[in-house]
Amino acid sequence: MLSFTVFVILGFLSVQVFPVALGIDTKKSGFKAFFFALILATGQAILFWLGYVLGSRFMHLMADFKNIILLIVFFLVGVRLLMETFQVRKGNRTYILDSFRVTQFAGLAQGINTFLLGLVFVFLPFERDTLTLVLFAFALVFSFAGTFTKAGKNSLSFSSLLFALGGVFLIFSSFYIGFFALQN
Repeated sequence: MLSFTVFVILGFLSVQVFPVALGIDTKKSGFKAFFFALILATGQAILFWLGYVLGSRFMHLMADFKNIILLIVFFLVGVRLLMETFQVRKGNRTYILDSFRVTQFAGLAQGINTFLLGLVFVFLPFERDTLTLVLFAFALVFSFAGTFTKAGKNSLSFSSLLFALGGVFLIFSSFYIGFFALQN
């Protein structure tokens, strides 16, 4: 059950690139659109990996409180996703990605939640590289899906729904992982 929960969490984390990828104009950018989508997915994977590496350096100091830390961090990231739901629905999370620099910064901005969860994934019994590859694959799928989807009311509503589902799932997962999944 924990494996399923973790992979669904990684899937919902990768949804964050979908509204950003909606701003990539494939007709105007051409081949650069694929490159921009790849940058967004790679940014998610790199920030998760960096969070995991940083977490493995100092989170062992908080091993006695790991359940509480997992509960709090997953809960807060879930609430943050729910709060961003309304911004995504309005189109405020969709950027016009026409340069390499803007794409990098947009990927960095969307990877903050992923970085934070990477810090605490150290407490879960999974390999760093496996988690990073799964996240990268999910992010790549959502990034390319956003690139090929026309930015409009329906696509923004769908993206908003994914954010809301991700937030609710993370909140429920925080209680499951914090209280039941990791019993010493």
